[in-house]
Amino acid sequence: MPPSILPVLFSIDEVRASTEILSRFESVSIVVKVSKDGKEFAVKFGVDVDLVEAETLAFVELSTKSIDVPVPKIFGTMIDPNTHEKFIVMEYIESQNLTDIWEHLTPGEVYAVEKQLAQAFESLRKIKPNSYHGRNGYFGRVNTKPFNHIFWTPGQSGPFLTEMEFNEGILKALEKTENNSYISILRNFMSYTLIRHTKRFTHGNLRPRHIMVRRTSTTDCGHNRTNGVIGSGVEIAIIDWKMAG
Repeated sequence: MPPSILPVLFSIDEVRASTEILSRFESVSIVVKVSKDGKEFAVKFGVDVDLVEAETLAFVELSTKSIDVPVPKIFGTMIDPNTHEKFIVMEYIESQNLTDIWEHLTPGEVYAVEKQLAQAFESLRKIKPNSYHGRNGYFGRVNTKPFNHIFWTPGQSGPFLTEMEFNEGILKALEKTENNSYISILRNFMSYTLIRHTKRFTHGNLRPRHIMVRRTSTTDCGHNRTNGVIGSGVEIAIIDWKMAG
């Protein structure tokens, strides 16, 4: 899903002009609220923003219909050719992250959040892996993208076809900071413990601040947008999917 596929809804200058800051990520990226034609959007931008996150959100929504795995809808992506900043335009969800709201939740709301998270990850595990080089699945991010984290070395970060190759990639990354004796011990240990596992899709960086909670008055007997626990009064949304795969 390259940036050109999705329509640009507003200009980069309009994004930068927003004064409604939703969150900052250690000066690496910023999320702001942008209003356009009576609609509200959340825009994540920065030099280190990875547009694969937009691909991942679209993939999760398509694979789960965004019912059991509540994610923000993607509306577009942009790149500033001068600063190389990347922009991800998403659905704005009026909510608080779980870190900020946790102490204010009732026992019933806590249960509802737990139930929705369990349901979401059960559904994630059911996503069928894409084929890669004729094999069923791989270790990497969506659309056969390599891992992208400070732990990994560019060119040695996948995607990996087998679990053995994935394990060896981890060991090569650790060689940057660990001595040979430790690497040898790990290689021996991993050779008989980290084997024969089934590939499963996962978020990769789930933490309370990446779980958004919205109080709602939904009380009917049907499913609401995020398939929350009926009568619970809360819905969740899971954000920050840049490390998923």
